[in-house]
Amino acid sequence: MIHLHHISLKNKDIRQEIFTRLGQSDYAPAVSGDVEAVEHEPSSIAEKIDTDSYAGLPPYTTYIARTIFIHTIAYHQRLQGIERTDLRLSMVGPSLDIGFIDDAAKKFVEESGYLDLDKRDKVLRFLTDINLNQLIRRESQR
Repeated sequence: MIHLHHISLKNKDIRQEIFTRLGQSDYAPAVSGDVEAVEHEPSSIAEKIDTDSYAGLPPYTTYIARTIFIHTIAYHQRLQGIERTDLRLSMVGPSLDIGFIDDAAKKFVEESGYLDLDKRDKVLRFLTDINLNQLIRRESQR
């Protein structure tokens, strides 16, 4: 079975289709910064969490970020994003442990720079600009 999280945004052809043909180029910083960076770019937030927390396991956080992103680019604004329970259901498969899915989702929501924090308790979706709370948190840590 193929899930949305199997769509690699590292693939330049897929990325180009999303950004140009679908007209979603405003999300390019969110994809590179939070979801998945292309070659020669610094790792995204999801990739860093996977490296630090899930080495040797499937890239749970990247899978979560990909799934949220694909749901974010839905045509009608009312349909943009994915509810947390639906996120879990959309990722479940024989090779993935639901405990890791929940843990990775929690870490990603805490670290993401582009998730819509106003709706994070109900619907997860990306913004085209960095969220203010995350910007303040990053600056205070520096």
